[in-house]
Amino acid sequence: MGVLLMALPACTDFDEELEDFCQRNPGRCGIRDAGVRFDAGTGDEEEPVTFQFVQTPQSTSHGEGGKPLTFFVQTQAPARAVVQFTWISSEGTLGPPENTRDSSQVRWTAPACLWVGPWASLSVMARDPQGKTLTALFHVVGIPNCPRWYSTGTMTTGRRGHTATLLPSGEVLVAGAFTGSGNGGQAATTEVYVPATGTWTRTGNMATAREQHTATLLPSGHVLITGGLASNNQPLASAELHLWDRSSSYSQSNTGSMATARYGHTATLLTSGKVLVTGGSGNGGPIGTSVLYDPETKTWADTGSMVSPRHGHTATLLPSGKVLVTGGRADAGGTVLASAEVYDPETERWTSAGLMSDPRRDHTATLLPSGLVLIAGGFTGSIGSSLASAEVYDPSAATWTSTGSMTTGRNFHTATLLPSGKVLLSGGSGNNSSFLYDAELYDPASNAWTPSGNLAMGRFGHTATLLSSGLVLVTGGVSKIPFNEMATSEMHNPGISTWMATQLATSPRINGTLTLLSSGSVLLAGGRYGGAADVSALYDPVANAWTYPEGMLTKRDSHTATLLASDKVLITGGSDEKGTPLVASELYAPTTGAWTSTGNMVSSRTEHTATLLPSGKVLVTGGFDGSRYLATAELYDPGRSVWVLTRSMSEARGSHTATLLPSGKVLVTGGRGSSYTDLKSAEVYDPETGSWTTVAPMPEGRRLHTATLLPSGGVLLAGGAVNEGPATSSAVLYEPTRDRWVTTGGMMQVHSRHTATLLYSGKVLIVGSSQSRKSAELYDPERGTWTLAGLTASTRDSHAAVLLPSGEVLVAGGYESGSDFASAELYTP
Repeated sequence: MGVLLMALPACTDFDEELEDFCQRNPGRCGIRDAGVRFDAGTGDEEEPVTFQFVQTPQSTSHGEGGKPLTFFVQTQAPARAVVQFTWISSEGTLGPPENTRDSSQVRWTAPACLWVGPWASLSVMARDPQGKTLTALFHVVGIPNCPRWYSTGTMTTGRRGHTATLLPSGEVLVAGAFTGSGNGGQAATTEVYVPATGTWTRTGNMATAREQHTATLLPSGHVLITGGLASNNQPLASAELHLWDRSSSYSQSNTGSMATARYGHTATLLTSGKVLVTGGSGNGGPIGTSVLYDPETKTWADTGSMVSPRHGHTATLLPSGKVLVTGGRADAGGTVLASAEVYDPETERWTSAGLMSDPRRDHTATLLPSGLVLIAGGFTGSIGSSLASAEVYDPSAATWTSTGSMTTGRNFHTATLLPSGKVLLSGGSGNNSSFLYDAELYDPASNAWTPSGNLAMGRFGHTATLLSSGLVLVTGGVSKIPFNEMATSEMHNPGISTWMATQLATSPRINGTLTLLSSGSVLLAGGRYGGAADVSALYDPVANAWTYPEGMLTKRDSHTATLLASDKVLITGGSDEKGTPLVASELYAPTTGAWTSTGNMVSSRTEHTATLLPSGKVLVTGGFDGSRYLATAELYDPGRSVWVLTRSMSEARGSHTATLLPSGKVLVTGGRGSSYTDLKSAEVYDPETGSWTTVAPMPEGRRLHTATLLPSGGVLLAGGAVNEGPATSSAVLYEPTRDRWVTTGGMMQVHSRHTATLLYSGKVLIVGSSQSRKSAELYDPERGTWTLAGLTASTRDSHAAVLLPSGEVLVAGGYESGSDFASAELYTP
């Protein structure tokens, strides 16, 4: 008789399908003793009854902030004894339990958000009349972290008008500033914030003391510092290069000077690697010229005049490679501009980009993952005229659209694009020159503004830097009148849907595999870095640390990794250092950390699939053998450590998908066929008969896509390359019971060579290889819609991803433009 072990929230539409799926697939749901109810103490038992749990909640369940969940446990005890139950939760609210002689059920309401950790812990203790106890521990994930502000280390110098630059090491270089007339005015000092220790370290000095300058991180790792105001309050034309690394090595060198001295200008790193400097002010007021810095030759060149002179404007690099410049002050008289213009690096020309709804200066501009640009706040030029208005610019249509007003009018504030895709505005100056403590969030999905806590101190003229951890570091600024330049810094934890970097110290790699072991650790195996690699690594989610056991027997990439019932990991095929498909397979034993050979497959294969069947055998399908795509399939029998052929598919295919259905059958979709065309065909393998059956074809040919089994029993196909063309944003659903394909909502961007991970919430996380390359998306099966899931710390392509017991997703490896990544990061839903 089937038993529901945990009641999901009543609003969930797929409870029935989820229960049915979990009863048939207990290993996929983490259910213990699924479908079994014990009738203890009838007097007919042939063996003594022991005190034990016979039903407990899943080890990890999904919850939502403020929403209820119901948990149920059942025991068996000798002589049908009455059992006492005690429930405890680390967070949230427990209702009164409903107890029977041998079972207990409790309704638990999640907190609105969590202050510590990505999950809430709950436990239940059962005690029999003899005093024996049993304890079951489980977790709830999906509850958002609470956004919060807290103080961090103090800088060596109070600063405003300084710059803060995130370095490749993850540290932050702060340079220059106005330190106050009592402290000597402009400063030449620099210092570095080390996130690992939360401390500031004094580094070398700039060649020239300066404030209101720019600092731009170059591809070489050097920081280019340009212009600014000198200690005699004269604008500077000079520029210098700075380099800092973790060995505490600091270097400074001068580079060529600009033709025009300026301060309050902008500096934008172009896709070419050159730096565009625009506007600012000189001795004669706002400047209308722009110049280009070439890091290779270390020279400056004029690149035409803007439509208008500007000071206090913004410059934003668009996805097209063009630069959008908005607002600012146009003349010494203080005229504030509503106009915008665009610079095209290809033609080195400036063209008008229309008018904003309001004239504004000292505002912020933020490029959103959608490609739109958010313009927020600013100053109109008159007393008490801090703006609360905001608007977005659409580069493709060259149009401006107003968005909801901020909660507070502000200028000289900061705007930070968070990993969630939301924008954090902090501090600034309000009406009547007030110093603002508050922060607020803009959500592009809802087009709404919401409060996001208060800073420890009101400040404007500060900096805000997004760290690789997803935290935001705020430094310096002015706190009160008469102006008091602050040395304090503080941190903001955005909380919701964050990406956090985790150091992977082994070599970079693409096409590696990640496998979650029963211990909760994750095995990273193989991949390619220059050539195929044999390196393996183990990630411990509790310690957030990597260790490195012995490498595989064979160097390989583009292989498969399958966790067997024995907890060993089966590695099959892939390509060797020369790109030749492999026939060898091997096993990893977590208990010893050793790799052993487990024989050769019948055929060499790469671009193939491997699927664990309910019988414990592994089905390997298709792939490329070096000369042709394969239709053959074979089975690995762990009990005998042998490979045997099974019947071939109806079509040869590689770069396809294989999905285990609730029925125990395997759905194979798309891929590249024998004629090197993208296949529409799909077919199902029946392990009982060893036969293949063709099913309804997909709406379009597709390869390099992902296929995800949803709790409803349907299969979501997302992205990939379609009909021999480029990557697509389309997605389709296969319904096995009806043998039909249904179009669902398209993704927000195209994705190919990405990963798809089913979360405990039933949503699907898509990561990597998209137009913006750092974007991630979430699919909601209930609504058939996609939403942004933030920005990854690194761009990802041909990476790997795995769901952890905590509900977090570990993403590792990948590449961008031929550069392989050794980085890994965690996503918290």
